[in-house]
This record gives sequence, structure tokens and C-alpha cells, in this order.
Amino acid sequence: MNKITVTEDQLFWMFRYCLSRKTYAVADGADAVVANWKFLSLNTKKMIKKEINNVYDMLNNCDRKTWGTVLALDTDERATEENSHE
Repeated sequence: MNKITVTEDQLFWMFRYCLSRKTYAVADGADAVVANWKFLSLNTKKMIKKEINNVYDMLNNCDRKTWGTVLALDTDERATEENSHE
């Protein structure tokens, strides 16, 4: 598959679109966020996390699991940062 470059804003808009869907777009959108997480600004990461948490309880089980993977990135990243300071 070809890699296509998009801006951080475009990735965020795609995330918002996918967050409100109940189709395969959810998995594709979450995969794109996961693949680019390390390149996103702290502000964008906070917004993504906040928006997922705002709708988390309304998601179906499959979508909850998918977006939960994105939420776990933040936890994994913080744990890595804490371990690197030891």
C-alpha cells in the first residue's frame, strides 16, 4: 500500500469522522492514529484522548476495544517516559 502524507490537522479531522462511525472506518482511522501517534503534538494527543473518553460509554463493544487501543498509547507512552528517567 502506498503511504500518503497528510497534515496533523487532516489526521485529526479523519479521527473525528471515524469516531462517529460504526463501520470499518473506525478500525482504519484508529490504525492511522496509532501509526502516527509519535508524530502528533501533545495538544492533538490530548484532544484525541478527550474526545474518545467523551463518547467511550456510547460506543459498541468492538469500537470501544478499537479506540481503547488508542487510549492505551498514551498510557504506554507515559510509562516509557517514566522508565527512561530512572
